[in-house]
Amino acid sequence: MTVRIPLDDVDNFSANSFEWLVPGLIREKVTLLLKGLPKRIRKHLIPINNSVDLLLDDCEHYKGSLYLALETGILKMFRLQVGRSDWPSQLPAHLQMRYLLFDAQGREIATGRELQKLKGSIDSVPGKKAAPPQKTRKNLERWQNKLFTGWDFDGLEKRTALFTKDKEVAGYLYATLHMETNRGGVTISFESDKKKSSQCNRQGTLYLYQLHFKEQFKNLKKYCHTSLSGPSSFWLANLLGNRQEASRTLVDFVMSCLFTRDLESIPEKAIFEEEIKKVSTMGMYRKGQEICDTVLQTLRKRKELADHISRFASLAQKSKTYNKERYLEYDRLTEEILPRDFLSKNDLSQLESCPRFFQALMIRIERAHVSLQKDNNKAQQLTPHLQKLASLPADFSDMPRECREAITQYKFMLAEFRVAVFAPELPGNTTVSAKKLKQQWQAVQSICPCNVAA
Repeated sequence: MTVRIPLDDVDNFSANSFEWLVPGLIREKVTLLLKGLPKRIRKHLIPINNSVDLLLDDCEHYKGSLYLALETGILKMFRLQVGRSDWPSQLPAHLQMRYLLFDAQGREIATGRELQKLKGSIDSVPGKKAAPPQKTRKNLERWQNKLFTGWDFDGLEKRTALFTKDKEVAGYLYATLHMETNRGGVTISFESDKKKSSQCNRQGTLYLYQLHFKEQFKNLKKYCHTSLSGPSSFWLANLLGNRQEASRTLVDFVMSCLFTRDLESIPEKAIFEEEIKKVSTMGMYRKGQEICDTVLQTLRKRKELADHISRFASLAQKSKTYNKERYLEYDRLTEEILPRDFLSKNDLSQLESCPRFFQALMIRIERAHVSLQKDNNKAQQLTPHLQKLASLPADFSDMPRECREAITQYKFMLAEFRVAVFAPELPGNTTVSAKKLKQQWQAVQSICPCNVAA
């Protein structure tokens, strides 16, 4: 069975959705998968045919990963843990989707059974964009070269299909907002690159909100700039080049935390108005101040930690116990807690956890200075989980959304587990055990492509 995917649109497809094949083959595939499980698991699923019926009746078909649906069902009905590596790696060809990528002219570019590898193999293939038909071009042109200062997009199609000469969909054009700060509004273009379109739409939509709250935004911008005058913010200013750029990035972060819905595509009118009402109710300037203060509190705690590391490094050098690798590890953990690109992640909830993670690391440094052996013993509890984390790609931004969320959750849980090991007296909203970490890793293995979490 073959699925044809436009070359220009391949990045918008995930292999997870194709694991289900078609209704006529799903039962055969699930039967073979259950029979291929290790004996320690398989023996509890006999008779296999009955288990297949139970699992297929229970799960929601064609939603997310088939493997995750089966693992969830097996855990629920049989109290058995199934990891991604437990499933048979080889299936008959007719139970694997075959992918065929074609260009704007309808010509075959590449075929294969593994979509992720196929994506990597065509990175260097020059894309020839399909042109929209004359009627469609006229419809698109009426939106171009026009300045918008508020929501006025009735009738605008967010996505316009492009076709080959044989009338097969060859890709899409995405309606895209562009900031025109010199003109005080936004303009519209139509882009074939969905990722570029999403980035521009985020900036353009936030700019429209900014125009709606002109006076409050002006005051908020001034507050953010003034807040970055203290010594704790020097790290951020140096990181981004200067205080002016740091201030601009901070304002963008605050705006992204205030307005959160449908930023990557042009929002519907109802959503746009609901967001304005929400922020008006809470007070844009007041809430923006709170978010800015959270960032500054985090930066102050980061500086406190950096000073703490320097002080104990000096003490260790005096007592002849200094270990360069250990203090480089402290610096690495500091970076892990608050990455250099933290303002681009638009995640206020995780930022609020940073001061607690910084405090836990300070406690660890103090205790390790007193007893290095105890610290080493505690660190061994993290080793297997850190090895799993190291097997993940450094950049997983191009992975499917479910995969990105599962990996992010695993990393956050590992940070909480580190607190529980080295500073258990620090209160938290959740307690993470080694068992919970193992379960989350199984979720990562189930959701993500095989080559990500082997």
